Amino acid sequence: MVQDFCGVILRVDNPNFKRSPSYEIKIWGKSMLEWVSSVFWEEPIIYADITGDEKSNVALIDKILKDNNFDRKYIAVLFSDTPLVTRRTIMEAVEYCQENDLDYVKMTRGYIIKKDCPKSFGEVVKSKTHYFSFEDDFLTAYNFKTLSLINEVQKQRIIERHMHNGVYFLDPSSVFIDDTVEISSGATIYPNNHFLGSTKISEGAVLFDGNFITDSVIGQNAQIRSSNISGSFIGNNTVVGPFAYLRPESYIGEDCRIGDFVEIKKARIGNKTKVAHLTYIGDCELGQNCNVGCGVVFCNYDGKNKHFSKVGDNVFIGSNTNIISPVVIEDNAFIAAGSTINQDVPKGNLAIARARQVNKPDYIRKKLEE
Repeated sequence: MVQDFCGVILRVDNPNFKRSPSYEIKIWGKSMLEWVSSVFWEEPIIYADITGDEKSNVALIDKILKDNNFDRKYIAVLFSDTPLVTRRTIMEAVEYCQENDLDYVKMTRGYIIKKDCPKSFGEVVKSKTHYFSFEDDFLTAYNFKTLSLINEVQKQRIIERHMHNGVYFLDPSSVFIDDTVEISSGATIYPNNHFLGSTKISEGAVLFDGNFITDSVIGQNAQIRSSNISGSFIGNNTVVGPFAYLRPESYIGEDCRIGDFVEIKKARIGNKTKVAHLTYIGDCELGQNCNVGCGVVFCNYDGKNKHFSKVGDNVFIGSNTNIISPVVIEDNAFIAAGSTINQDVPKGNLAIARARQVNKPDYIRKKLEE
């Protein structure tokens, strides 16, 4: 049966939430108002603000229904404080009106009204409530207690949708996912994960315990463990973590290894490059098949400006090296451990930038004698 309806959404600004407007409070990536609006796909919507005065509200809605030339047969009047309401329930209510040739039906929280309904909205409000199949849809956010219940129901709905699409959750109760997140079939999600914003998780990816991922793309068969990733791209078959921190505008290629306590910021890492542990890479580009040792720091900030460095393919950077940006390290270069690099390194060169070691065999004896 064709669902010929449009919408009027009444914005409720509830003072119990101590913030204004309360209908902008976020629930898993969407405001309460956005959740209610999502009931209507391509149908037109009219928004109106209501107050605590019922008489004024009835007059306002009467005016809306009278003054607007709705191009649909039925008008769904909903409230912004029922963010669990679904299109499924509204369609059921519209069908009920159609099948029984009704001018209106009063739901637990909301109304379906025929375009040419002869009754005033005040009469509709006083009519008997009809209950539908999914009464959870009308759970209303009166205060923070009811809001927390709504959060829990919506969380479960999101998880169930992903499970239905072929995502495996080891402990669904400990995973928190915004409605805006996309997870492909075949992904595996371990406990204690948070996925926020426009995050996309590809097929075969394994998200081990304890990740916090925001607005990022996780490639196919990638493995992420106990890491914080924001505004970044992780390529296919790449392994990240544990305890890595990827800040915005980080691009990690395929088959890479980003290990423990590695921080990356606004950097591009080529395919098959390994950054195993305890390293900071910022404002730079690393080529393919590089190896970055432990304790390497790209010194990109001079106290006033950020500087960019470029590293070619097949470069080895020894442990405890400082790269003083801006420099260019060309393909196949080798940086000796403990170096401080402040000049370009040509292709295929070995760069050693450290003081010559001096051993003083009598130093300790003389010191003790003194």
